[in-house]
Amino acid sequence: NLERGGIYTLKRLFINPGKMVRAYISTGRYSFTPPFRLLLVTTTLVILVISYSNMGQQYVNHLTMDPEQAKVWENLRGLENFANLFLWVYIPIGAFFTWLFNRKSGINYTENLVFQTYFLCITNIISLLFALDHLISPAVLLFLASLGTVMYSVYSYREFFQKSTGRAIGESIAIYTIATTVYSIFLLAIVIGILIYKLGVPEVGT
Repeated sequence: NLERGGIYTLKRLFINPGKMVRAYISTGRYSFTPPFRLLLVTTTLVILVISYSNMGQQYVNHLTMDPEQAKVWENLRGLENFANLFLWVYIPIGAFFTWLFNRKSGINYTENLVFQTYFLCITNIISLLFALDHLISPAVLLFLASLGTVMYSVYSYREFFQKSTGRAIGESIAIYTIATTVYSIFLLAIVIGILIYKLGVPEVGT
């Protein structure tokens, strides 16, 4: 399926994402790579790329600190095993807000999950730009990746929910901003909770 349908699915996702996702939901489930399978592959690729990029190597170099700081970074490094789950947490959050903004569209929450899963697949592909951080400034790559994600978000949202361009821009940016904020707070709470569990709560006065 990945050999025959994966490239075709990505091509359709880039060219006409709304129509492709609607086709998958209605009658085309055997014509496209399933969203979770594609998500698994693209997430693996982006984690590998970032791990071997300059940014990833700089992260590892942070471990050459004093014992207390090194302990914190070592525990953070242990979170790499859950990196895919951290990325996927965005899907149900994003799906909730796209459903909330489009309750009258007739598209249910499960179908919004499919849409958000495919959206994250393309976001992962865009994030592969960070493989070029040996040649281009990470700040420039971050800007390009963010710009590409926002533009694709507007385009896919307009097609999937069949909105006008102006309305799609306003709603998709609002949804992306709100969902990303909630996601960041939720993710931060999880990381802090894991670190407290691993490192323990320091005693008062120490």
